[in-house]
Amino acid sequence: MRRSGARPGRAAARPTANLDLGHQLDVIAAAKSRANRGAAVVAILHDLNLAALLAKRIVVLDHGRIDSDGEPGRVITDAMLERVLGVANAVGRAPAEGTPFVLPHAARKLLPGKS
Repeated sequence: MRRSGARPGRAAARPTANLDLGHQLDVIAAAKSRANRGAAVVAILHDLNLAALLAKRIVVLDHGRIDSDGEPGRVITDAMLERVLGVANAVGRAPAEGTPFVLPHAARKLLPGKS
């Protein structure tokens, strides 16, 4: 049941999977447009770069538990990637907006056990 005056939401699991970059950006733009019009948008993304572009809030799960929850710049950190994914030195910053991005070719895979 919807609250009176509430806008319908949208949930999508991996909406950009198997899309080329142009179409991924189209999906992100459409989702942001809906959110800007007041709709709740929930997306499950494994691409942290796209998540950083889309989200005002990111929730990171690790083995079914919430590891991190907050704004992209506070959540997508080297510490989180090391804890959750076992990857070190992967986060950079886009100079224009300070939006976090993941740079896989600068990262190094950690040994099993993640730390």
